[in-house]
Amino acid sequence: MNEYEKRRPDICKFPFSGVTINPDGNFIPCCGASAVKLGHISEVSSLEEYINGDEQGMLRDDFKKGKWPVSCNPCKKRRDKGQPALIDFMGDQLPWSDENFLNDKYDVQYLEVTPSNACNASCSTCGSMFSSKWKALDNKALEQGLDFRSNTNRVTGKNYSISDIDFDKILESLPTVKRLMLKGGEPLADKRNIILLEKIRKEKLTCHVNLITNLSMMDDEILDLLKDIPSIHVSVSMDGLGKQYNWIRSTDFDDVIGKIEKYHAVTDKKVTIIITLSVYNFFNIEEAIKFFTGMKSVYKIDLLTANDPVYVSPSMIPQHMMKKLNDKHETSLWISENPKVERKNALLDYKSLESLDDKSWFLNNKEPLMKWIDFLNQERGFRIEDSVPEINEIRRYYEDCSS
Repeated sequence: MNEYEKRRPDICKFPFSGVTINPDGNFIPCCGASAVKLGHISEVSSLEEYINGDEQGMLRDDFKKGKWPVSCNPCKKRRDKGQPALIDFMGDQLPWSDENFLNDKYDVQYLEVTPSNACNASCSTCGSMFSSKWKALDNKALEQGLDFRSNTNRVTGKNYSISDIDFDKILESLPTVKRLMLKGGEPLADKRNIILLEKIRKEKLTCHVNLITNLSMMDDEILDLLKDIPSIHVSVSMDGLGKQYNWIRSTDFDDVIGKIEKYHAVTDKKVTIIITLSVYNFFNIEEAIKFFTGMKSVYKIDLLTANDPVYVSPSMIPQHMMKKLNDKHETSLWISENPKVERKNALLDYKSLESLDDKSWFLNNKEPLMKWIDFLNQERGFRIEDSVPEINEIRRYYEDCSS
């Protein structure tokens, strides 16, 4: 048994085979450690140079020594709590052979790229780091005195885009890539992602493509391209139903549902639905799960959580309300016995807050939460409370706490 076999559960595959690039051009360890910068794409001549360089090499060295790199603390903390971590979910997604552990030279086999923050949506849990549409809104929020918007990595008030010269380095790396993850922003809003896909189609490259999209920008030309990619899986971000979805994600629910069905009809492929859990949809998540699992065009549902900024997180739900929700989610057969639902434990990540004696967590963030809802109600032109009346109860609770 080699050293890798002994420590397999605690070794992440990312540093040995993967490269992740943010829209600002910075290399990061993975999407779970987006605040950790490991260099910039402009500083290397190729992605192969980067993956074999010192920064990613230090991550590999720590894992080889049986240590968790400091930048990997988010996964370690979840492991220590007995909770599933990104290292567990992505383990089967990344190309790997046991020889990878002993190699001295590494190829880019997994590539996760966001070439810009170009996006046609202004989702309520996002910001200008990952959405160009948020640039004006974030600046407007800051002008209105919502200073808390500047205290998060997701909010910059800028537009980001990797240069075309640096994007060529991504194109040149494709021949060794076994799995390509295209994210946004909205990947279909950046024409260079279309160039990537056209290269894969034209050269018949064997990499599997994961496309994470809101799908609202899919037209017939893009649909034909997606149909011709030999190995592709499309994941569609859908954080609610009807007007609730329209408020959370700022695109049109009925339009996107129609495009999901059209994609399935033309390609005979099903999609994954990604639901990001937040204070805005935690109350009626079971209804959304029922709806999407009932669609023949849906393969599975993947549950994520919004934790940055903290005031959009489900953790902002008062304790007495959270306990009722946890009890409901624990006993829901629609969730617990549904094979289409992945990461079910995400629904119970906030169970510890039921018995939290220190209420400063809630009180320190109540003002940003309420001001943010008011700001978005104004921008959307309709109120989230009309779809999620529980928001009114949250507001009353925090008002009582202040009096």
